[in-house]
Amino acid sequence: MRFPLLLLPLALLAISEAHAGQDTFKFKKEPISLYIPADCMLERKHKEKDNSVDFAMGKYYWMAFGLYSVQVFHRTDKTPDAATFLANIKDMGLNFLAHDRSPDFAFQFVGDTTYDIRGEPAYRVVGVDKGKAVEAVTFVMHKSRITIASLIYPEQSSPEFGSHVPFKAVTLDVPFAATFPWDCYTRFVESVEETD
Repeated sequence: MRFPLLLLPLALLAISEAHAGQDTFKFKKEPISLYIPADCMLERKHKEKDNSVDFAMGKYYWMAFGLYSVQVFHRTDKTPDAATFLANIKDMGLNFLAHDRSPDFAFQFVGDTTYDIRGEPAYRVVGVDKGKAVEAVTFVMHKSRITIASLIYPEQSSPEFGSHVPFKAVTLDVPFAATFPWDCYTRFVESVEETD
């Protein structure tokens, strides 16, 4: 019985090292937690509502380091399994891209992909408001909730925040070479977990 107890500190050390340099955020009214990559944001202020949170300094400061955001929705009978979720989420993704941040932005679809995070189905859609910003939005189906993690990022930006690589080289085949902090965004998306 003593052997497993000896392993517990090692497991806790591994968890803490995996999230070193990141702040934890937990929703007050939803069992959802996530890590904020400290090296990706100038200042980690947030504006929280019951089922959403934006990490930004203010309305126009997204241009400095991006606007990271998470929204939480309860699953319904329309998403009983991964196949149904992936079949239905594409229309929702296009609608979200077009309307979630309007009238400030008019994102046009440039590509999408499906994959999984820790065995949970995920759908990513990317759009561009030409000359203004790029938005990546990732929908993940958890046990009893669906989370939407997004990042709006200036189309042309200084590479001082996060790791910036050519957008075309990293993911979807799109006809421009904007920069986007994929490393930061991926860590942000993959940290979102349902905790109940």
